[in-house]
Amino acid sequence: MIETKPNTPEEIIEVVTAFKEGKRIEAIILKREDFWSLCGSKPLWDFLSCRYRVSPEPRKCWVKWESDDRVLTRNPKEYLSQDMINCGYQLVVEEVK
Repeated sequence: MIETKPNTPEEIIEVVTAFKEGKRIEAIILKREDFWSLCGSKPLWDFLSCRYRVSPEPRKCWVKWESDDRVLTRNPKEYLSQDMINCGYQLVVEEVK
């Protein structure tokens, strides 16, 4: 189980402000759940029972694979030139937990 504590007043302001700016918000039920859930367009804002956070950005990396599915090389740049994409690089996106 993820150890969670209630949001501090500063964190409450931060997460509500981020929501108003259109960022995705996640919640976890305190002392009951071990995973974060996406809140959707109308969070309940129950700060006594839940902890809230701004959803982490997914990690992205350009990868070129060997023929046996092993990674040959990685490139952490956000964007690659069309020449590199033509050489077999693929964008891999991993959601952050």
